[in-house]
Amino acid sequence: MDKKFVLIILIIFGISSISTLGFYVRPAKGIIWKEGHITADETWPRIPGEVYRVIGDIYVDANVTLTIEPGVEVEFADGFMLSVEGSLHAVGLAHHKILFTSSNPSPTPGSWESIRFSMGRSVTSHVEHATLEYANYGIRIEGPGEVILKHNLARNCNYGIIVDMSPLNGENLTIHNNTAMNNTAAGFAFYSRSTYASVFNLNIVGCSAMRNLGYGLYFYTRRDFYNISLHNVTASFNTNRGIKFENHYMGGHFYNISISESKVNFNTVGVDLNNHNQYMYNVSIKDNRIYSNSETNLYLYTNYQNPTHFNYIVNNVISNAQNGIYAYELLVICENNTIFQNSIGIRCRSTVDGSKARFNDIYSNTQYGVSVESGALINAEYNYWGHSAGPYHTSLNPEGEGNPVNGDGTNLDFIPFLTSPVGTTNERPVAALEVDKITPWFNETVTLDATDSTDDGRVDYYFFDFGDGTNSGWTTLPVVTHKYAEEGTYNATLVVMDDFGVTSLDGGLVFVTIEVVPEFPSLIILPLFMILTLIAALAFRKRRNQN
Repeated sequence: MDKKFVLIILIIFGISSISTLGFYVRPAKGIIWKEGHITADETWPRIPGEVYRVIGDIYVDANVTLTIEPGVEVEFADGFMLSVEGSLHAVGLAHHKILFTSSNPSPTPGSWESIRFSMGRSVTSHVEHATLEYANYGIRIEGPGEVILKHNLARNCNYGIIVDMSPLNGENLTIHNNTAMNNTAAGFAFYSRSTYASVFNLNIVGCSAMRNLGYGLYFYTRRDFYNISLHNVTASFNTNRGIKFENHYMGGHFYNISISESKVNFNTVGVDLNNHNQYMYNVSIKDNRIYSNSETNLYLYTNYQNPTHFNYIVNNVISNAQNGIYAYELLVICENNTIFQNSIGIRCRSTVDGSKARFNDIYSNTQYGVSVESGALINAEYNYWGHSAGPYHTSLNPEGEGNPVNGDGTNLDFIPFLTSPVGTTNERPVAALEVDKITPWFNETVTLDATDSTDDGRVDYYFFDFGDGTNSGWTTLPVVTHKYAEEGTYNATLVVMDDFGVTSLDGGLVFVTIEVVPEFPSLIILPLFMILTLIAALAFRKRRNQN
């Protein structure tokens, strides 16, 4: 063979080998080392290819500002923190975020300590469009100065964002449109470490707490909770409570607490307000969707009776839990809600006379629409119970074909009842599943498509079970992909959930059988192609020489 022909063959082999190996050399990363006190105003600019590495605690001294520009990456060696007594201005952009992370090659929650704010009054810090990961506390606020947090993501920490309210008036705190996910203890935590300090004047807007192993949003004090507003909040897929208010000490009250236009789902308990010592009043739960929390959707508890002050549960969708609403020893006005497909729709334990449940649609709860216990008294007139004949009661309304109720007609008064719903009752969604191939090779990508699933409202979540012991979990994606590692026959199934938290029928009724066959060994395709190419080239050369 001549040199030109040999060169062509070597080029073919070289290109094929490089393509097979996916050979890529990552450029070296430059490091800017940081530690100690910052005693004069300082800016950390973005330098392409460079990162800032914190190798000792950093202190932004009083009357000093540290500015971190968009796109900067800050790595913390194990155990260190950024402590701000002056001011921090770390404002990224939506497309150019700031990253605070660990320098450990195998980081875990708590690898580095925190960004800690302990500024004095009249000092402002601002963190926006930043990602904080693998810290003990992503952001920790412990001083009375003003802190503005917007559009940040705190993930894989122990606590995403934690605030000590003891020295802080909530009016000095802006927490808007932040997300905390995959944190081990809580996404957001607001507490008072002082025996005599309350948690008050908080306004939390547009924040999301998702897939945290503990609480989504956690509030704790030994005194009062008051003037607290949560608006347009999402608390989903947290292992413990979605939203939790707790007081086990002293004599604190809960009052002027508002949760509105929020979605709380797939937690153990959705919303939990638990006051062991004093009164709870003027709590407003309004215009929320609280559903599919495994134990209780909405839990309100106090040990102290307050027969003159009401709490309001209005215009919510509450569905798919053991208890839809569980109210214990407090006065509740429950109006214009849709309460369905729980085991018990409203569960009332209270010796206080005056609670009312009216103009609600209460239907398809499997045990009771409303249950009274331990001497509770509730006026439940003018509700729709799922049928024009009213609720079923063994003696007072045995002809009723709607949700069952208990009581003796005095402790639970349900007559007169409504003969038609106040709103529109919800229908169960219908799942539909298609796949792009039913006889794939193993390790070949299979696309599962649920976009043809329907509902009288909207399908929000999809649960794909691939039939091989794995599943997608609840996801908002109607199209997913999967690879089967072994040959065999698998039934891929689908369950969908609508915007009211209602699921389609059992996934075993909606399935596609997939027959996975052995794949033609991919490892021999490239060598075979190369051999055939070589044979063809030799044959061509031989034929040309013969001519």
